[in-house]
Amino acid sequence: MKLILITSLLLTTALLGADSKPYKGKPHEIPG
Repeated sequence: MKLILITSLLLTTALLGADSKPYKGKPHEIPG
């Protein structure tokens, strides 16, 4: 149960980090 919460947190932080840093100024595009 805790594993799901941890993985979801990691995914959200990774997506937010990727969204804020390399894709700033570009339209929102998540590779993959």
